[in-house]
Amino acid sequence: MASIYRPNGRRLYRIEFKDQHGATRTASSGMTDRRAAEGLASLIERDVDRLRAGLQPERPDITGPFLGVESVAPQHMP
Repeated sequence: MASIYRPNGRRLYRIEFKDQHGATRTASSGMTDRRAAEGLASLIERDVDRLRAGLQPERPDITGPFLGVESVAPQHMP
């Protein structure tokens, strides 16, 4: 489970989570609203679980920068 916290004297919340390799990572959420940061943490955890199961992440556009996964642009048919 991810941890959400705001360091003393800071405005932005940080997220601490275990990535798909099992390493503990800490990243700034870039958000001042705790509930929004919790929502981002939930998306990250869901995509980590999918990556561990060998599936593609649901939201690589949002969670990719936190997990080191590039988002794949959709292919357009001419």
